[in-house]
Amino acid sequence: MASSMTTALISALTNTTTNAMTSSLTDILINLWITALINALIIALSNTLSNALTNALTNALTNEIINTLTNELTKPLPNALTDVLTNSSIISLIVTLSIALTNAFTNAVFSELF
Repeated sequence: MASSMTTALISALTNTTTNAMTSSLTDILINLWITALINALIIALSNTLSNALTNALTNALTNEIINTLTNELTKPLPNALTDVLTNSSIISLIVTLSIALTNAFTNAVFSELF
């Protein structure tokens, strides 16, 4: 009789321990999965926002630079400069300056973000 009680006690303890370990392992796996999912969402959102911000700033700056340079460079120039500069060289200068300034700004933004 003592033997059957001992067997029943050992069986009960084994079942309880196995159930507790299985439940704990399941909880751990679920928590790890949720954590990985949250991390993936954070990274995806960060990348999307970073790209959107960079594109918006680049476009806004490019447009502003082109407008400002166009307005400034199309004002009447002194005769000596008028003889040297033509319309095509002004456009080339505007494009070159806007690209250089946009690149400089983009590099500065990325160096600050990363």
